[in-house]
Amino acid sequence: MATNKDEAMRPRAVIDENAVQIKFLNKDGSLSEAPKELDVIPVIEIEVEQHTSGGIRASKALALMDTGADHRAIDKYFAENLGFESSGITTSSGIGGFAKDINYYNLNYRVKTNGDTKYLNGNFAAPSLTDTGRKYQVLLGMSFMQKGRLIMDSKTHEYLFEFND
Repeated sequence: MATNKDEAMRPRAVIDENAVQIKFLNKDGSLSEAPKELDVIPVIEIEVEQHTSGGIRASKALALMDTGADHRAIDKYFAENLGFESSGITTSSGIGGFAKDINYYNLNYRVKTNGDTKYLNGNFAAPSLTDTGRKYQVLLGMSFMQKGRLIMDSKTHEYLFEFND
């Protein structure tokens, strides 16, 4: 029997069509629906694109859901290989250290939910993620996560990001 305290701790019902399933990136590069390893790397699949002087450049990417990051980042080599055009130079700092005079890119990105597609835009700093062994191409920090709520419930095995709207 649930107590009032138990009921108060339960999150409100998730609106399925407004949520995207969190997956977990394993060391071998595979994705799983639930954490399988000690190092939990929660990711979502997104599409990034930019309208360049040479046309539209676009690609699918794995994006880390990083609650410890303030903003968004894209791997330097990933952006260069896609032919994205830099929007300017910035400085970035984080767990990987301090990166001065790195490119940033203004990009459109899409997140497919269970019943919709969210169209977003933002600046992405471009440090090298692959040089530090990362297997994801994009990092989404709190500037993204303020658009909804991250649900990481190991008891019910619900791993979702639900958009506010």
